[in-house]
Amino acid sequence: MLKDDEGVSLERIAFLEPTQNPNNWRSANASVGFATPGYLNSNTRPDTNDGSSVVIVPEIFSPNRPGQDFAQINFQFDQSGYVANVSIADQQGRVIKRLANNETLGYQGFYRWDGDRDDGSKARIGYYFVWFEIYALDGTVKTYRKRVVIGG
Repeated sequence: MLKDDEGVSLERIAFLEPTQNPNNWRSANASVGFATPGYLNSNTRPDTNDGSSVVIVPEIFSPNRPGQDFAQINFQFDQSGYVANVSIADQQGRVIKRLANNETLGYQGFYRWDGDRDDGSKARIGYYFVWFEIYALDGTVKTYRKRVVIGG
């Protein structure tokens, strides 16, 4: 699914599986800059899997309050290699910020939202939602919608 594979590392998924198995290899994920030298591979399957989830921490934040000035959007899925679109939308469903656009994901990771809009201005105090869509190579689409609030 990559347009350009220049500089994209190939990573082994399971170290207990044979190296000759072509299904045991994937391109490194966009969320880690397409390479993980010296770190755990972005496609390595964790030993335990609690299922797919998207969690916002904290759900209520204030860009002006030190220590709680951003929301972290944590994700964990049953497999790596999903392609994701992650957006922030207002109460009317208008997308105000794109955090990811067709990025490949590892099993787990996070995105950060500082309460800003795509044009660089600050979003108003109020309710928003995170729209997290993932696509599998077989055409399966999963959508997660989570509430996030900018407080005063």
